[in-house]
Amino acid sequence: LAVLTVAAALLLRPRTGGSAVELAIAALAPIATAFALAVPGEFGAAQILLGAAGVTAWALINMMIDKRNLQVFTAVAVVGSGVLVAAAVSALWHLPMATIGCIVLVTALLVTISAPQLSAMWARFPLPAIPAPGDPTPTPPSLRVLEDLPRRVRISDAHQTGFIAGAVLLSVLGSLAIAGQPNSVSGWAWYLVAATSAASVLRARVWDTVGCKTWLLAQPFLVVTGLLIAFAAQHRYPAALCVLVALAALVAAWVFVASNPRLADPEAYSLPMRRIVGFLASALDASLIPVMAYLVGLFEWVLNR
Repeated sequence: LAVLTVAAALLLRPRTGGSAVELAIAALAPIATAFALAVPGEFGAAQILLGAAGVTAWALINMMIDKRNLQVFTAVAVVGSGVLVAAAVSALWHLPMATIGCIVLVTALLVTISAPQLSAMWARFPLPAIPAPGDPTPTPPSLRVLEDLPRRVRISDAHQTGFIAGAVLLSVLGSLAIAGQPNSVSGWAWYLVAATSAASVLRARVWDTVGCKTWLLAQPFLVVTGLLIAFAAQHRYPAALCVLVALAALVAAWVFVASNPRLADPEAYSLPMRRIVGFLASALDASLIPVMAYLVGLFEWVLNR
């Protein structure tokens, strides 16, 4: 089924335009299923590894062939790469689920920080020639390069939105792997999940595109919804009730801010308040790595050597 879908998408692409792109997106699920089922044995890290590899390769192929729906395929490539790394680590070493979740969170954090540079690189922006002192002034770019800049800007924006969307989805998967376990987790694990969501919301203030802001602001809602479904499936109804209360609080906060748009405008705050918010965001980002190192057991490993 996956081979037939891939072949049909490649054959119909030059003829039907948008429908071929939709078919390429629809082919993601059968490709992942076919690659996962190609590995014999019980479902585990090896099946996830091959399925993620197939989805990532298919997304990269579509990005090279066509420049439409770059947001979707960039996000799929980011999520597939993150899951691929986590599955490869899990296949090589038998690590607890919290450690796998921390690896996914680190990958999401790296992608979020590097999103502007990666999007500019994938859009192939012409790098400016900065002369050294005493060197002659470089020649200006050609008219053909200048005329192509708007197209490259659109491609860069699409890639950037895809990178942020993929990073948010990876952070949601990492948070669910850490806090959505059947047994109870430590307080540091809950702090990591809450700090990751708070840092995502605070990070949205520095982005000027609607897509990036929407994905970053949606991260807490996705995490809470995922935890609610996980706890309900595990029959942990007291924990599900607590998560439901947290979801209601998030919705109430969103409604309050939506009814007072000035509260969500960073330019409406004074300069000292902006510095305080920036310091809080930096403190949350700086606390993520030490907490992950503690949950992974890196501190205990160093002390016991």
